[in-house]
Amino acid sequence: MASPSLTAASREPASRRFNEALVVTKIVSFWNEAIAHGLIPPGGYSSRAMPFDRPTPLRPRRPERLQERAATDRTDLRSSRHERDRMSRYCFLLRVKPELLDEYRARHQRVWPEMLHALAAAGWRNYSIFASGDGLLVGYVEADDLGAAQAAIADTEANVRWQAEMSRYFTGLDDRRPDESLQLLDEIFNLDDQLLGLQGGNQP
Repeated sequence: MASPSLTAASREPASRRFNEALVVTKIVSFWNEAIAHGLIPPGGYSSRAMPFDRPTPLRPRRPERLQERAATDRTDLRSSRHERDRMSRYCFLLRVKPELLDEYRARHQRVWPEMLHALAAAGWRNYSIFASGDGLLVGYVEADDLGAAQAAIADTEANVRWQAEMSRYFTGLDDRRPDESLQLLDEIFNLDDQLLGLQGGNQP
């Protein structure tokens, strides 16, 4: 049986190593937390400027950097406004026969893939159709130019077939195709446009 003194001596190095490992773990944890809070640069300090040698005071963000950020924000705002100016919004009315409205709804749950691709290729964007119970349809679409978008899709094979099948659902077409009978509405208000005007200093 080993003597108590030898047993204690054999345990001491292991205990010391455990304590040293615990201290190192706490230091690493503190160091990472300080980096996360911006108290220490992510790359750490060089050997010439360790924190316990020459502490580096925290510096406030320089005014020129704030000005650069503001300029970037203004550029993004102008870019967004330019994109909106280039992209026009259109709203139109059509009317389907009330007794065929449910069937018309069902057909638009399964629009042909070739028709969807033809619309997108012709420049129809964010295109939606809404319906009331009496058969009134309200359509919304964004395009660079609606007339050009209509002309681009008019004679495609998918559109010719689609319009031929859709015609029977509508009323008031006067022997025209549905896509030739859109009753366009005038836009009188847009929230995003007016908010952008306020941010850009253009009060209504």
